[in-house]
Amino acid sequence: MALQAQCNSSSSSDPISYEEGSGPLAVIIIPSLLALSTLIVVSQIIWSFITKRSSAQINTGSSSNVNEGEPVPLDTGFGDMRPAQDALDPWEMPAQCTLEGVELLQMGRYGPICMGQLKQDSTSTAVVIKTLKEGSNKPEATEFVDFVLFHVAVSKHENIVKMLYCQTCRMPMYLVLEASVPGNLLHFLWSLREDRCGASDNLQMFSERSVYLVAKQVAAGLDYLHSYHRIIHGDVAARNMLISSGLSVKVSGLDLAFKSRQSRTVDKEQEANVPVKWKAPERMMRLPLTDRSDVWSFGILLYEMITLGRISFFFFFFFFAAKHFSPLPNEKTRKLWSPIV
Repeated sequence: MALQAQCNSSSSSDPISYEEGSGPLAVIIIPSLLALSTLIVVSQIIWSFITKRSSAQINTGSSSNVNEGEPVPLDTGFGDMRPAQDALDPWEMPAQCTLEGVELLQMGRYGPICMGQLKQDSTSTAVVIKTLKEGSNKPEATEFVDFVLFHVAVSKHENIVKMLYCQTCRMPMYLVLEASVPGNLLHFLWSLREDRCGASDNLQMFSERSVYLVAKQVAAGLDYLHSYHRIIHGDVAARNMLISSGLSVKVSGLDLAFKSRQSRTVDKEQEANVPVKWKAPERMMRLPLTDRSDVWSFGILLYEMITLGRISFFFFFFFFAAKHFSPLPNEKTRKLWSPIV
């Protein structure tokens, strides 16, 4: 009986001794497993980050090589642009033409807008180059090609800015438009106001007849867009009119016209770039654009010419609030006022 009791007591004490012996071991194993699993997860995250960074560097290197002027295959890179390329083949920059003296003017919707000289044989022509920014994706490149095709279609009128060449089969893509001297109409008006033109310059005499001549050419260009292409310019202002010797004027600044050619509306970003002074009432109320929106802005353009670019909110205050108009400069006659009204 004593032996049996001793056996029973010893057998009942085994679990207790086992639990007490396994306690320190569990304290060591469990934290070790947690630390090991954490280390594995962190290692995987770091490895994934390094892999993505390496692939990004490879892609950047390959794109920089393309931007150096290597041809872009028509069925790779930006996708299949062969139909557009066929239409633009006659407009591609010839090998004997070069662009020199390129200087940045400003940043446009698609990329840098530059001024330069187009060298062809022994002649040199002042041009404006609109380029597609580096790193553009396929939708942006496709839209830029459509923008070039848009200029091909509308640049067939003597009072619309003329397209000269383009480059769409290799990077960088760009559009070459003719420039003018002295430049845009607004800067020309400012130069007259500040008496910067020499006495021998035939552009200095900006008389009442000159205002009518310029306005007639602008109206002809807008009528061509409205009637023949069903396009609304959307940003009619002196800053978007090019003037050259002999008071020859061409309508430019067709970026907004390109975007609104189908929907008759423009996005908020582009709408914000048009100053309120030139906006028709329906545009301020977010209504669809019509050709009358351009007619309204054309009236403001006439006022710009009459005042040599001295347009201000004083004019609009009386127009909307008191139904009166700001006085015309003394050097212009009342005959110029009726088209504005």
